[in-house]
Amino acid sequence: MKASLPPAWNAEGLLPPINTADPTSRDRSPYSCKLIDLIERFGTSPKRINILQGFMEYRKFLHDLNVREGFHWVNGSFTEDKERLKGSAPKDIDVVTYFRPPPTLTQSSLSAEQMGLMFQPTKTKERFRVDGAIMPFGEESTLEFIEENLYWSGLFSHTRTGQWKGFLRVDLNPTEDLEAQNYLDKLKKEASQ
Repeated sequence: MKASLPPAWNAEGLLPPINTADPTSRDRSPYSCKLIDLIERFGTSPKRINILQGFMEYRKFLHDLNVREGFHWVNGSFTEDKERLKGSAPKDIDVVTYFRPPPTLTQSSLSAEQMGLMFQPTKTKERFRVDGAIMPFGEESTLEFIEENLYWSGLFSHTRTGQWKGFLRVDLNPTEDLEAQNYLDKLKKEASQ
C-alpha cells in the first residue's frame, strides 16, 4: 500500500472516508501515510505535539518487545479538527495495532507492567496518551480475525453521532522513527519559543 499525505479535513472537520472525485478508487480510508507525515499534518499545537510524543513512546515500547511487523490504525478526535468543532484540543490518540507476534513474544516473556501496557487501554492512555488496542494476526481463526477487524473498521469509520469519516494507517516498522522523532523534537522546540 502506497503511503501518501493524510487528506485535508472536509467541511465537517473530519478526514473524508473516500476520495469523492473517484469514489470507487482505492484512495480511501484507511489512508496509508508515513509516520513523519502524520506528525507534520497533526502536530499543530503543543497539546497535539505532546500526544504525538506519547505515540512515539508507545511505538518504542512495542519495538522494544520486537513487535515490528504490522501497522497502526490511527483515529479518534486526534484526527479531527476538534479545536474548531468543539473548542478544545484532543486528549489522546486512538490506535489499533495489527501485528504479527514475534516468536519471542509470549505471555510468560512479559512482565505484569508490559502485559498491562499491551492489553489494558486505560494503562496505555495513562502512560502514552494512546487509547490503544492490539490485534495480533496469524493467531486466531480467520473468522474471528475478520469479525474483530470489522468491529474496529466500523467503529473507526464513524463519529459517535454517526457521521462517516476516514482514518489513517501507519506502518509499524521502526525504519521511519528516528526521522519522525527528530522532526517532532523540532516542532517541540519551535512550540516552546
